[in-house]
Amino acid sequence: GESLLVYRPPIDTRAAQPLLNSKPNGNKEKALNFLTPHQKWGIHSTYSDNLLMLTLSRGGPIVWLSEDDANDLGIADNDWIEAFNANGALTARAVVSQRIPAGMTMMYHAQERIV
Repeated sequence: GESLLVYRPPIDTRAAQPLLNSKPNGNKEKALNFLTPHQKWGIHSTYSDNLLMLTLSRGGPIVWLSEDDANDLGIADNDWIEAFNANGALTARAVVSQRIPAGMTMMYHAQERIV
């Protein structure tokens, strides 16, 4: 399965329209630009499980947020957060950093899905 390449067609946005128009569930929400750059230390999956490469990661998926946005949302460093858009949702740990401008969030692609 899922570890192999699998084609998944894009979500039908008409089916997600009720979700997009739904009222908030009580949790704080904020619209941010979501960037997915290539990871700096990524060297293909063959070598990602050695000790040197593992020391560069917190383990599991992470999303970088600006301090301003994190304060607005009540998010602390290393909190679990949920990010979503019309195509789906993900759960990851937050990395609160001054290096990220306000109004933007970043998640390096090809991260491990296990914690």
